[in-house]
Amino acid sequence: AGDNDIEDQGQNQKTNIKTFPQVLQIILNTPEYESIAHWLPDGLSFIIKDKQRFSDEILPKHFRRGALFHSFIRKLNRYGFRRVKGSCKGEESSFAHNNFVRDKPWLCLKMNC
Repeated sequence: AGDNDIEDQGQNQKTNIKTFPQVLQIILNTPEYESIAHWLPDGLSFIIKDKQRFSDEILPKHFRRGALFHSFIRKLNRYGFRRVKGSCKGEESSFAHNNFVRDKPWLCLKMNC
């Protein structure tokens, strides 16, 4: 049983590792971050309101230390997110993906890069 225990633990650890889209869902659903990044009212896209605070407060906590904002944007692009053109200044940091929906978090499991 000893060898199987090690394999089972390994399997459990793998399932606990969150994908990039899952981590992003957690961030966007965290009330304390709402002034930094949040879902837009339609729940189909999100906006990064404060790039500096996003870089200083969110990236180091949820991604590897030293992660840069432009690396985060590259990762969004690799996962197929598209930039949403906003009508107001500042909305250029809005992003959407067909499988990234506020009320359907399980859809993001279909995403890969």
